[in-house]
Amino acid sequence: MRRNHPNGPLFPVATLSLLVLFMTGCRDVEPRGAEDLPPEAASALARSVPVPPGLLPLDGPVERVAVGFQGREVISSVRLEEGAGFRLARHEWDQGAGAWSAGEPLPFADPEVSDRDPTLSPDGSYLLFASFRPADHAGAFDSNLWVAQREEGPEGETEGWSAPWLVPGVNSPAWDGNPSMAGNGSLYFASGREGLEVGSNLFAAPFEGGMWETPQPLPEPLNSPHDEGDPFIAPDQSFLLFASNREGNWNLYVSYRERDAWGEVQKLGAEVNTRANERAPYLSSAGQTLFFVRDGELRAIPASRAGVVRPESGSDAGDS
Repeated sequence: MRRNHPNGPLFPVATLSLLVLFMTGCRDVEPRGAEDLPPEAASALARSVPVPPGLLPLDGPVERVAVGFQGREVISSVRLEEGAGFRLARHEWDQGAGAWSAGEPLPFADPEVSDRDPTLSPDGSYLLFASFRPADHAGAFDSNLWVAQREEGPEGETEGWSAPWLVPGVNSPAWDGNPSMAGNGSLYFASGREGLEVGSNLFAAPFEGGMWETPQPLPEPLNSPHDEGDPFIAPDQSFLLFASNREGNWNLYVSYRERDAWGEVQKLGAEVNTRANERAPYLSSAGQTLFFVRDGELRAIPASRAGVVRPESGSDAGDS
C-alpha cells in the first residue's frame, strides 16, 4: 500500500513516520565483517581509487553519493549544465553487468527544482536531501531539508519513494543542507543560519519523543572560525566525518565521541586529502569503504587506509 502524504503542513504525518524510524532505525545496520559492497564493486575499487565511470555511470560532475545497504543502491547528486542546479538519481546494482545501473530520476524529481545532498537513514527507509523546492514554510525561499519515505508493495518489493515533505522543526530562514541521520533518528546537518560568523557550521538535532529537538551548533573544535559542512554521522554516533576549509582548501576530518564529549579533530591522511577540495564523505553500510568527492570526481578508498577506525564498541550517546 502506498503511503501518500497530503499537501500542506505535514508535521503530524512526519512525526508518526519518524516514530516508526525511531523504533526500527537500526534493524539493517550490519556489524563489522558483513558484506560491505557487491564483490565485483569491491574488487574494481581495490584497483582504482577514482570510481570507474563504467562501475557507476554519472551524468555530470558528482556532488555527493549516498550508498545503501550492502551497496545494492546508490543515490547520486550531479551538477547539471551551468545554472541548472543539481539532480538526484537512483542507481541499482545489476549483478549480471557487475556494475550499478545508469541513474534513474527519482519519482518526485522536478526539472525546475534543484535537489542535492542525498543521505539515507541507516535502515534505508528514509531519504533526506536539501532542496530549493517551494513549500508553505517560512524558510521555503532558500535551501531546506526534506525527507521522503521508501514505499513498498504488498510483497515487500520496493515501489519507489513517497512525495517528500519538509523535515519539521529544524529548518531556518537561512541556508540549510548536508543532512546525515544517526540510527536513533538524531539529525546532523550544516547551516548558515543567523548568528554565525562564517558561512556554515555543523548542527545537531536530537530525536526525542517522536520529534526533533531544537538544533544546536556542535562544539569546538568540530566547528571553527572557518566553514564546516558535509557531516556524516556513524549510526551509533561514535564518530563524525565532515569537511572544513579551516586550512584553506576543503579537506576531510574525523572526530570520535568519548562518552558525552567529542574528541580532538583529526585530519584524514594523504591518500584522501590533497591541495584540491575534498568533500562529501559517505561510508558504506558495513563501514569498510569511504566514498568522497574531489573537485567533482567520485573516489573510494578502504576506510582503514583513509584513517577512519571504527571504535570497538558503540558510544552510549546515540545507540538505538
